[in-house]
Amino acid sequence: MFKGLEEYKKRREQDFMQYVDDDIVERFEKGTVITKDEYFSMRLNSYERNYLFPLYDDELLLYLIEYSLCQEGKTEIYKYDIPNNYTDSVLRLYLPELIRRFKNNS
Repeated sequence: MFKGLEEYKKRREQDFMQYVDDDIVERFEKGTVITKDEYFSMRLNSYERNYLFPLYDDELLLYLIEYSLCQEGKTEIYKYDIPNNYTDSVLRLYLPELIRRFKNNS
């Protein structure tokens, strides 16, 4: 049973990595942080963006979180609103507050 799971995971990795160029893999292995300016100058496909995600610096990560929330149409919960569910709490209550606190401490 576990052998099947391992084979599945290996196939998924191979399917994913076929879209990631060798220079991107090399960049990831070096571990060099990616800044916001550098990110916007890079030509990456979605697989490569996902692969490099752990290397994003804090400024870029915050930008992408805020951008994604905006694109999703998630607005911050107002003072007297109640979240509808856990996802709503995370996206509209906790995450905006975490971003605000992080920016204030930077």
